Amino acid sequence: MIKKTTPDFRKILWVLLIAAFGQSAAYAGFRLQPDTTGLPNTVVVAAQLTEFKGSIKNNSKAELSWIIFENDQLNKIYLQRSADGVNYTSVATIKANLSANNKAYQFVDGISGLTGNKLFYRLVLVDNDNKLKTSNVLMLSVKNYSTSLQLNPNPAISFTQVSFSMEAKGTGELQLINSHGKTILTKTIQYAEGNVTITLGALDSITKGIYTIMFQTNGKILSEQLVIHN
Repeated sequence: MIKKTTPDFRKILWVLLIAAFGQSAAYAGFRLQPDTTGLPNTVVVAAQLTEFKGSIKNNSKAELSWIIFENDQLNKIYLQRSADGVNYTSVATIKANLSANNKAYQFVDGISGLTGNKLFYRLVLVDNDNKLKTSNVLMLSVKNYSTSLQLNPNPAISFTQVSFSMEAKGTGELQLINSHGKTILTKTIQYAEGNVTITLGALDSITKGIYTIMFQTNGKILSEQLVIHN
């Protein structure tokens, strides 16, 4: 014997069917999208960067090296540099070496004259279809050391402060030399790594004129002219 459904039961069933149909229609229009967060205008290419490293030599050059797996899929590599980690400029375009599948690359970037304490490098890999892949960022620290002495005040009356910076602690000799090349004053200076300031006093007892202050240490010579006006 088949039981008849009550009007209330049919009403509930009808509401459930409408809700299920609406939910199915909503999912029918939904599509999963790839997560490209942080990779605008970038797609994954076959080549894989397995190593990217570098070091600063003598504050004049950055020696960089990297290894690329499946290198035969590449067309070229852009080496880019930045002083702030945001704005990058290409400093070299390197043609891919297709003779090796797992290829090591090296590049020396001249950095003489650049300012700042840090440099940022990254690689942009370009395959034969002009698809791009950007590497992680490599940050290198730059130590800015003096190439000359800083004197303050200059001209000086009774004293001046001699400032410079060194990459390691050591001992040097500070000399005050007159315009005839005669050494008027010699001081042995022990200094620490980093910024160094030495006060040179009793200048009012020296004849006014133009002098040279010279500092020598470990084969390095720093010098600057000092005007004594007393």
